[in-house]
Amino acid sequence: TDQHHNVAITRYLPQETGMMGSMMLPLAFPGASCPILPPLTNQTHYFSFFSFIANEIGNFYYVCEVPGHAENGMYGYFIVK
Repeated sequence: TDQHHNVAITRYLPQETGMMGSMMLPLAFPGASCPILPPLTNQTHYFSFFSFIANEIGNFYYVCEVPGHAENGMYGYFIVK
């Protein structure tokens, strides 16, 4: 409720690339992210929709692109079969 967040699909984690901040990671697919949303204010919950075509088989990650978030564990595994 007190921080910005988003989600993006990438091939890498910041820890794997040595990059400073997940905002520098390339997207795995065109359109595979939503904008960074502001924190909760006055009980207003922000949301966003996005869609993409996962046109490649492989292992990917979903990450929060806000600097420090993915680096501190805000990520998960995304598998395309």
